[in-house]
This record gives sequence, structure tokens and C-alpha cells, in this order.
Amino acid sequence: MSGLPDDETAKFGLYQWHKSVGLLVMMLAIARLIWRTVNPSPELPLSFPSWERHAARLTHNVLYAALLAIPLAGWAFVSASPLGIPTFAFYLVLVPHLPVPVSASSEALFGMLHGLLAFSTVLLVMLHIAAALRHHLILKNEILARMIKPARRHR
Repeated sequence: MSGLPDDETAKFGLYQWHKSVGLLVMMLAIARLIWRTVNPSPELPLSFPSWERHAARLTHNVLYAALLAIPLAGWAFVSASPLGIPTFAFYLVLVPHLPVPVSASSEALFGMLHGLLAFSTVLLVMLHIAAALRHHLILKNEILARMIKPARRHR
């Protein structure tokens, strides 16, 4: 998307879709956090080492933070741009810019932050997948099965 020439007609549309999906991810993350607050996840088994329970909790918290921070950094990136290009979420709603300083340096900072957060999150997701596969294939416990099909809670 960013590699397309500026005069490419598809470039504007691709950016609008990218921003729309980012805003949707942020809204879904907020909904998920609300859900998780009302319905806390079950504790990991006490048979797991404490470092592993803490690492899992930290990883989940960082992933939730990233699902909010990446779209916010992208939104700030767009808002800081001296070009002032509007965002139309799914071509339906005009999204106002955030109140951030408008300058090339602010735009560069938020752009770098957006990319760094996205890249770091991909690495963290890969680590999370590797840990889940370790539990399933090497340790042969039920953690992966519990993640895929959580137990129903009886009230």
C-alpha cells in the first residue's frame, strides 16, 4: 500500500480500508475488554510454574494493549499529517482527527510508533502461538483445547 505511487488511484482507497479496519479492530478490542472485565478468564492451573502463569497474564495484557495502541497510533499518525486527509470509516462515517500537533515530525513519530507496535505485536502473537503449541505438542496438557473451546460456566 505505501509502496504505490502517490498518483495511483487505488492508493487512497487502500488507505481508507486500512484505517476503517483499524478503527473496527479498536472498537472490537474495547468490546472484548468490557466482556473480559465482566467475564474473567479462568486461572491457569496451579501445577504450572509461577513464571509461566505470570508470562501468560503479561502476554495477554500486552496483546490487549496493542489492540488499542496500534489503531490509536495510526489514528494519531493520520491526524498529525500536514496533508489533512480525512478518514471515512467504511466510506460511511467521517472520523474526526485526534487533537495532536500537526507537523511532519509528529506525523513521522506516530507513523514510526504505529509500525513498531504492529511489528512487535506480530512477534508477540507468534510467541503466543508457539507457547500454545508447546503446551499441546510437547507438554501434552489441555491449555490449547481450553483456548479453542472454553468450558461453559454454570451459574
